Amino acid sequence: MRIGDIELAEGNTDEATKLYKVALAIHEKLIKTDPEVVLWQTSLVVDYYKLSRSVQSDKKQYLTDALKILKQLDSENHLPAEQQGWIPIIESELE
Repeated sequence: MRIGDIELAEGNTDEATKLYKVALAIHEKLIKTDPEVVLWQTSLVVDYYKLSRSVQSDKKQYLTDALKILKQLDSENHLPAEQQGWIPIIESELE
C-alpha cells in the first residue's frame, strides 16, 4: 500500500489525489523518455485507476485512459499475463 492509498483509506481524498497526480506526472515523464517500457505504461494505468477512485467527477475519463493503454499493449502482445485481467475489470467499471 502506498501513501496515497493510505490517505484515501483514511478519507483524505484531496491529499490522495495530489499524491496520485505526482505519480502520474512522473510516469508520464518516464514514458516520454522511452515509450516502449511496458512497466511504465502499466504504472500509468495504475495511476489512472487510483485517480478514478479519488476524483469521482473525472472517473470515466481516467478509466477510459487506462483502458486505452491496456488495449494498446494487449493488441501489441506486450500486456503481461498477470495484467490481462485488468481489461475486464476496467470495462465493468465503465458500464
